[in-house]
Amino acid sequence: MKREFKVVNGAGRSGAFLALDANLELMKKTGQLDVFEYAKTLVNARSHLIDSVDQYMFIYDALAEAVLCNVAPIAMCELKDRSTMYKAKKDRQQIESQDNHENKLLLTLTPTLRIGDCAGGHRLENRGKNRDVMVVPPDHARPYLQTLHGESKDYTYINAVEVDGFTRKSEFIVTEWPKQATIDSFWTLIYDHSCHTVVNLSNQGNNKQFPTFIHNKGKHNYGPFIVEVLNYHQYPQMTSHMVKVMKRPHQAIPRPADLKGKPVSKLKGMSDIKRLMNVRKNKSEETSKQIEKLTFMISDIMSSGQSQQQMEAEVRICCVIQVRMWPIEHKVPLSTTGLIDVIKMARSWRKRAPDRPETKPTIVMSHNGVSRCGIYIGANICIDQMDMDHEVDVFHAVKLMRINRPQLIDMKDEYKYLYDVMLHWYMTNPEYRQFDKEDPIRGGEESAHSSRHASNRNSLKFGSRGSSVRERSLRDSRKENNSHGNHSNNILSRLSNR
Repeated sequence: MKREFKVVNGAGRSGAFLALDANLELMKKTGQLDVFEYAKTLVNARSHLIDSVDQYMFIYDALAEAVLCNVAPIAMCELKDRSTMYKAKKDRQQIESQDNHENKLLLTLTPTLRIGDCAGGHRLENRGKNRDVMVVPPDHARPYLQTLHGESKDYTYINAVEVDGFTRKSEFIVTEWPKQATIDSFWTLIYDHSCHTVVNLSNQGNNKQFPTFIHNKGKHNYGPFIVEVLNYHQYPQMTSHMVKVMKRPHQAIPRPADLKGKPVSKLKGMSDIKRLMNVRKNKSEETSKQIEKLTFMISDIMSSGQSQQQMEAEVRICCVIQVRMWPIEHKVPLSTTGLIDVIKMARSWRKRAPDRPETKPTIVMSHNGVSRCGIYIGANICIDQMDMDHEVDVFHAVKLMRINRPQLIDMKDEYKYLYDVMLHWYMTNPEYRQFDKEDPIRGGEESAHSSRHASNRNSLKFGSRGSSVRERSLRDSRKENNSHGNHSNNILSRLSNR
């Protein structure tokens, strides 16, 4: 039987990138696409520039998304204009129509997860770990647990899913409020994935269906871990626990014994070693006994030293933030200011946390692992976009979140509220004002600018671009180079998953 070997040299990714860029330029100028002809040109120039059917299909998928997704980001200063449009009936209908249009696009672009994609969560031993059998993570995006805990046959499973951030893959882990049987798994998730922050967006009180998973002071054992509360503080809108998570020490290994069965004491210094090594050669039996005793002593020191170093390296410091201003019966929080405070605290701790927190995920949880989580993650994605690009794209933030958990963001309430959160963030951070657009002539041009923006967001242009994370629409020649760079990052990111 002839074996086939696939050569991975990066040529296929380069070819897909070139084909996408060329066809996007062609679509912009002529409104037409010709994938096959350009693919032929690439392959004739260099073999394996497109080396698989999957990559060829990916080019069509990306171009189809570019045709459908023409929703452009808006400038930060225009968030206020969008908010004021709800006051007039005609403008409110226009905004609602645009939101409905974006909802239909999101439904079209959101992937459908089949039972086979989520096989781990549907296994018999894992079914009881899910609060809702319809909300199960796909196997390719769930964080696997490594520490042995509990009595389940599959200790690697927890109902949690990884969600990408604006610039970093798997920046967030979305999970549900742990059940009584999965509290140990919850702390295992924090420990195994070195999570520096947990944001709990539900306030369940004394509801028995939602057991307490953290204490307020002292130490407490959760499965194979000891959780020590270093600091506990109550704020008007939230509570915070600074905890230290470490593995429980195993049963002490018996100390090595000498030939007479007596435990060997620890070596006290180099003098003991010199004394034991300074033996006469003619006493062979005594020599062997002394050398064996020395070996026991050294191995005892090495094992105890390694155990101490391992214990010190296996400590995790985590900040657990729980909101207090979001009752279970409300889809959005009672206080937007309170939610902003939660976001600020979590982002501040991420900058100060030890052990390279910028590479570690943030756990975002709610009572069902769906509601509320999208608002928090979407707000963080948009904030990072505001910091880097000085614009807001709620549509693509939601599209990004739904890749691994399609149920995130309720379009009726949460989608609109996400715009309100971003407006509040913009208004409470004066440093963004320096990026506001300044019109040379006030008055009529300002209204014309607003109307142009509204028409751009409501029209479907065949040649406009779409994106997954950083891709931008080419609205003017001044931003064209920047859009090319963002588009390139998006394509390379998606190609890396092929």
